[in-house]
Amino acid sequence: GSQVSGNIQKLFVDYNSPVTENQIIAQIDPASFETRVNQARAALASAQASVQVAQATVENSKAGVETARANGESAKANIEKAKVAVAEAKRTLDRNKTLLRQALIAQSDLDAAQTAYDSAMAQLQLSQAQYEAAMGQLKSATAQARLAEAQLVAANAQVEQAKAALQAAELDLAHTTIRSPVHGIVVSRNVDVGQTVAASLQAPTLFLIAQDLTMAVGAKSQHILTQFLLEAVVLSSIGGILGVVFGIVGAKLVSILAGWPTIVSADAIILAWLFSSAVGIFFGFYPARKAAHLDPIQAMRYE
Repeated sequence: GSQVSGNIQKLFVDYNSPVTENQIIAQIDPASFETRVNQARAALASAQASVQVAQATVENSKAGVETARANGESAKANIEKAKVAVAEAKRTLDRNKTLLRQALIAQSDLDAAQTAYDSAMAQLQLSQAQYEAAMGQLKSATAQARLAEAQLVAANAQVEQAKAALQAAELDLAHTTIRSPVHGIVVSRNVDVGQTVAASLQAPTLFLIAQDLTMAVGAKSQHILTQFLLEAVVLSSIGGILGVVFGIVGAKLVSILAGWPTIVSADAIILAWLFSSAVGIFFGFYPARKAAHLDPIQAMRYE
């Protein structure tokens, strides 16, 4: 049968052809199935390329996370430096205020200390802002890395899906070549070249191949006639012998029960056997003669 739908392109066997197991017996037009295979291969190549892009994105996102983390650590260190500078500037400012009250320094010295303190505070605020920005970048980079990893997983899944689609397309293409499942003889052909076959839940029967008819190939009419007559004589003779045996046994039992004498004649036994053989020849000759004039395979169907 056919597992795919399509037009029969070639037939390699016909009625009465001997076939071997796995022999090619028909070909469905493979053009559309070859196109599907090529499309599936292209889809697989595209999916594999997407995996490479996704992998590169993951690597870049990981590098971005490390860079953002390093920037955060640097900004944190700058905050500590700015705090030290603020503390130093605060001590200088407080000391200059005391010295100014004691008239030991000029007002300009106090102004310079105030300016240095304000600058240190501004630097501290800047460092803190830079740290917050670095933490935001780290958070964003981490989210991007997770997204990139999810995209990589999805890309790998698409590759597996594309592989499965390619395998299915290749399997359908292989099914366009119809092979014999067994050794035997083609006894029926149900399709012609150009005919459309449709696959369904139950595959349509394109060829009927009989395994038990191979012995009929090459048989001669005389051989078939002789075989049928011999079988008829043998079966009738066996039946006659069994009938004689059962008859003798039955007669013995009746004679014992009734007290009658039992007489078994050898001539009667021989005549009974000859009669049964003649019956076999008489009733077997007509079907044997008819079968001998048929095609050998058809003749075996009468057996």
